[in-house]
Amino acid sequence: MKIAITTSDGIKVDQHFGKADSFHIYEIKNGDIKAIEKRVVTPYCASDSSDQPSADHEYSIDRLSAVYEEIKDCKVLYTKQIGDKPMNGLNNLGIIVKPCNCQIESIVGCDGLCK
Repeated sequence: MKIAITTSDGIKVDQHFGKADSFHIYEIKNGDIKAIEKRVVTPYCASDSSDQPSADHEYSIDRLSAVYEEIKDCKVLYTKQIGDKPMNGLNNLGIIVKPCNCQIESIVGCDGLCK
């Protein structure tokens, strides 16, 4: 199973979904986690005129679709934080969203909402 993670360092889930400019893709197989690749994206919260975060964080199906296209082969997204609308949008598209702040090496079995 492929998963996507928002991380700045490849060690811990530490980025907000909307501010992430990349997703680290991992495969979980037989209880082991293996890094596959890093996919660069325009952050979901980027304004339409620049790559800087939008001040109002207004929901955008177009921006969500662009991010979805980069992670659509993943079953689960682990992210430090995400708004309700983008989370529901991804869930409706078949990606389970699990807010957490785990160390990536111990993410197998994480049910989300960890401290």
